Amino acid sequence: MRKRRLTAALALTLAGGAAHADEGMWMPSQLPQLASQLKAAGFKGDPARLADVTADPLAAVISLGGCTASFVSPQGLIVTNHHCAMGAIQLNSTPEKNLIKDGFNAATLADEVSAGPAARAWVTVGFTPITDRILADARGKTGRAYFDAVEAAKKAAVAECEQDAGHRCSVADMYYGSEFYLIKQLELKDIRLVYAPPEAIGNYGDEIDNFMWPRHSGDFAFYRAYVGRDGKPAAYAPDNVPYVPPAVLPVSTAPVKAGDFAMVAGYPGVTFRLRTASEFATQVD
Repeated sequence: MRKRRLTAALALTLAGGAAHADEGMWMPSQLPQLASQLKAAGFKGDPARLADVTADPLAAVISLGGCTASFVSPQGLIVTNHHCAMGAIQLNSTPEKNLIKDGFNAATLADEVSAGPAARAWVTVGFTPITDRILADARGKTGRAYFDAVEAAKKAAVAECEQDAGHRCSVADMYYGSEFYLIKQLELKDIRLVYAPPEAIGNYGDEIDNFMWPRHSGDFAFYRAYVGRDGKPAAYAPDNVPYVPPAVLPVSTAPVKAGDFAMVAGYPGVTFRLRTASEFATQVD
């Protein structure tokens, strides 16, 4: 739950011509402040376009509720990691038709199979700073009274936001609870498995290689999001139609070269980058 509630942040790796990497994680709204560093690293776009998670291109980056994914076609096609689709792969496997071992490839839209009734894709349509609202009744209070005031304000904001049918809302706190953001997400309920490689490809190297680079696995899978014929989120039904996303990430066929600029946008569960040395010492000792 914590992973879905936290807002979009950018895990940014800046690679310059000398193959130097400046690793860091930022909220999208911070990126215009990094314009000079982005340009020096090889980014050729406008950093201001990266500040809004509800606009192109970041609107193409979505959450699966614990995993990040991206829209890669106007027909709702989604790419994500192989392990993020494992639940759908298992659900549709049988002893006679082992999709985990053999993989899955839907030749047509009609061949795509449901990822299950609990599968979701969350498209962020609102990202609003509401710090003053959340802290209005909490200022001047301490301890449990402060906590209760903040929690009450969060619940009120979420309840009001979710009056809009088809959406789920949450309040994310940043910087140790000094900033609060109301996140509104479209809840897509009909998610279907389109393609998954065999596990021998999708999970090659297993966890030993999971956080190593370079990786040698085909760690990807494809979903497709569907909606009702009225364009609104709906549970799985055979006559649902592909969802038209607000933005799509184009897939390049050009080879990647050493020193190319790289940026990763996603929904991380938590980061401890702002912890002080004394906090880490306390945790370790």
